[in-house]
Amino acid sequence: MDLLLLFGVLASGYAAMAALGLSMDKHFEQVFGTEPKAFELRVLQSAGWLYLLLALWLCIQGWQLAIGFVVWFGTLTLMQGSFALLLAYQQRLTSVLLWAAVPLATLSAVLLWSSKG
Repeated sequence: MDLLLLFGVLASGYAAMAALGLSMDKHFEQVFGTEPKAFELRVLQSAGWLYLLLALWLCIQGWQLAIGFVVWFGTLTLMQGSFALLLAYQQRLTSVLLWAAVPLATLSAVLLWSSKG
């Protein structure tokens, strides 16, 4: 379960950073090549905040409160750096990894929730 928890934290951290990054007009156009609609930006912002909270919840569940915050900040830093590098060199891969990270983060949260209950 620990490996699944770690992958879930990393996936939800990347999903959060990618969604928040792509909710900016400039980055959305850079990746998708079109003007973003206001609805799309709101959905990406909401998803980004949701996955930030999910990553925090997973970290607290796995490492308790004090260490959980440290792990959360560390993984978010790592995922933001990876998103920034991918955005600079492989723009299309950022959205592909976002769509791969979302189910992995959600699955990890569901499995952790069911094992705790």
